[in-house]
Amino acid sequence: MADKLDLNEETVGILPRALRMAGLFSDVRSDDIPALFPNSGLLQYFPSEHIIEQDAKGTDLYVLCSGQVIITKTFGSAGVTLATLQQGAVFGEMAALRDGIRAATVMAQTACLVFCIGSRDLQAVLKSHPQVATLLQALASQRSQ
Repeated sequence: MADKLDLNEETVGILPRALRMAGLFSDVRSDDIPALFPNSGLLQYFPSEHIIEQDAKGTDLYVLCSGQVIITKTFGSAGVTLATLQQGAVFGEMAALRDGIRAATVMAQTACLVFCIGSRDLQAVLKSHPQVATLLQALASQRSQ
């Protein structure tokens, strides 16, 4: 189970860079984080911990602040590695924008810090920042091919 880290000066300081790397916000500052994401949190995962489980329900969006994750999908009894993601990657967008069912499993390959954007915060951000919605829709469309 992931450890939730307090959003203090040190942890909030890494979030703007990760959000910029992910392409979600070009101008976000540390001071903006608590107001933009009051229902979100920074989570710490250790190698082999699952962040998302295929076929589980969920509508949160994730931004990889540090570390590396592996995306896998099971087809019947066969498992396939779809991608390895690095710092600055976004994942969970397909379920967050669509039906709320996770399309793949995401597992920490190394120790990771992951910013989990809660569903309520995500919906508010999508309304107030339409460019984020466009970016996430394009990403979801690309990954579903």
